[in-house]
Amino acid sequence: MLRRRFLRDIGLAWVGFAFTACIPSLASGAGACPSLDGRTIRWIVPWALGGGYDTYSRLVAPFYAEALGASIQLENMPGAAGLVGARAINRSRPDGLTIGIVTAAGLMSTALVGGDQIPDPAADFTLLARVGGSQHVWASAADSELRSIDDLFGIVEKRPIIFGAPDAGSISFISIALGSDILKVPREIVAGYFNTSNVLLAALRGEVDVVSMNFESALNSIEAGHLRPLLQLADSAISEHPSLTGVPLLGGSGGIAADRARALQLDPHAAEEDASALAALIGTSRIIVAPPGLDDALSSCMERALVNTLTAPELAAAAARLRFTLDVAGSDDVLAGLAVAAGRMSTFAPIVKRAILEARSY
Repeated sequence: MLRRRFLRDIGLAWVGFAFTACIPSLASGAGACPSLDGRTIRWIVPWALGGGYDTYSRLVAPFYAEALGASIQLENMPGAAGLVGARAINRSRPDGLTIGIVTAAGLMSTALVGGDQIPDPAADFTLLARVGGSQHVWASAADSELRSIDDLFGIVEKRPIIFGAPDAGSISFISIALGSDILKVPREIVAGYFNTSNVLLAALRGEVDVVSMNFESALNSIEAGHLRPLLQLADSAISEHPSLTGVPLLGGSGGIAADRARALQLDPHAAEEDASALAALIGTSRIIVAPPGLDDALSSCMERALVNTLTAPELAAAAARLRFTLDVAGSDDVLAGLAVAAGRMSTFAPIVKRAILEARSY
């Protein structure tokens, strides 16, 4: 019964995001970038229908199409933790007619452990804007024996925790790999689920103990009584939502990373720093990009139009109705954030690489 209600809720939620594949401009007269007037722009989403990146894309695209005086055609191109779509953007002609949304944290992490074929979000794209960060929670099924993080610590005395994740290299996978390492939690990671919805179903079926996902993406399932948050992967409260009351933080001076380190007679300061770095890494997410080499004038025009779109009251109101938070930044701020995150990746890379090698496939 719980599984049927979950599927119903997912289906009803998706109805609100079911835009047509080709989103026409609603503008009259010239758009913000004259060379794009009346053209069709391909927006690549490197993830399957219904996920967070797809939903953000379908939220923003109609408003951006109107600002540009163009049409935007969404193209979902899932595979390899977002790499298939990211490579497609990277290899497209830099003419303003291809853009897309990528996960910076996932690309940065995968690049350090997966060879030299991974696009660098800072160097291998033309950055346009950040549409949103990501704030993750660990959560268990509502009927699970895991009702709190203390329950989790109790169970690891007997067996590893089984985590479920999409592709190895996804931000969910990375948050599991690094979070469990910081907390010294024995784990098994089952990776390769088609999308977040499938991971949630795995938790409901009892195939996995814990999932890690963006809080906003999990909120419908939490409010429907399917999921229970166990841990906020942050230094400060993610939200004032009542479901997070009493749910501990990973980082910060009062976070459980430091407490866990003390209990295990490890360095609490180092654990706190690692937890803060993980929260920052997760936050470098959801950036809208174009292929590298885009003409400077066109790049500036498209960025300006996109930032104006993302900060417009109409889009903010639409996002609020969907209970999505927009965390907008232009290309310079995005680059600065990526530089900070990159400075920590040399420490995190061996941990993620080991987790990828140890993960078992769904």
